Amino acid sequence: MTTRKGKIARLPFNIREELNHQLMENVPTKQILGWLNTDPTVRHYMERLFQNRFITEQNLSEWRQGAHQEWLNYRSCIEDVRDLSEDAARMAITDISGEHLLVTLTAMFAQLLRKMEKTPEIILNRKVIIMQDLVKMALSLRRSEQRDEALRLNRERLELLREKEGHKSPSSSPPSPNGARASAFSNNLRAIPAHPLHPKAAAIHRPPAPPDPNVYPGHPEWPSTSPACYQILPDPNDPPEPDAGPDGPYAPKPSSGESSTTAEQMS
Repeated sequence: MTTRKGKIARLPFNIREELNHQLMENVPTKQILGWLNTDPTVRHYMERLFQNRFITEQNLSEWRQGAHQEWLNYRSCIEDVRDLSEDAARMAITDISGEHLLVTLTAMFAQLLRKMEKTPEIILNRKVIIMQDLVKMALSLRRSEQRDEALRLNRERLELLREKEGHKSPSSSPPSPNGARASAFSNNLRAIPAHPLHPKAAAIHRPPAPPDPNVYPGHPEWPSTSPACYQILPDPNDPPEPDAGPDGPYAPKPSSGESSTTAEQMS
């Protein structure tokens, strides 16, 4: 609707509705003006917004030709929708569906084919075109009914599943894949405590204490074997060298005494 700023348009909704009903019932103009100009609510709005003026015949005529016509169109639209809803309720009682329409159209098309030779070509073509449009609309209606039926079945299936899950206890129902994955993750977290001071935490292997800086190699207190902190051990993760082994070219060679002993043992 168009936004209006006249005297009647600024009145409350209930007064404008009453005015429209009186205009629709053809109440005389003088009677309508007498009611408006003596109403306390109307006088309050006129005093506050229009310097306490009165509503005139010109104001009422402009309202009748503008906003009142829009109100009549809106009322007619509402009545049409109400009539359509009542007709739909009557059609639902008859239980007519898209499938019934398709059967009827099929029978009509068979009758048209039977009289095809006796029907003029132009009339036959028109009937075929009309029949084709009717079949398309019936098929569309039938597909809509099938979608509604599928939706109803899905809702019933969902309600049954909810009832079954409601009767089951949490221990009897198997865990879902996401729930099993979450429980395994939580078990792993419990198996390996995060904080080192946890009672179940693994023991902490600390490196050996460094030697006395005043003790150096050659000193009387220097141990015969090198301390563990000074020994460079091979990394077990490193791949072996290609020539490593007891028979490799870099293997330690035995001394002369060891070689003679080995020869005697071999003889």
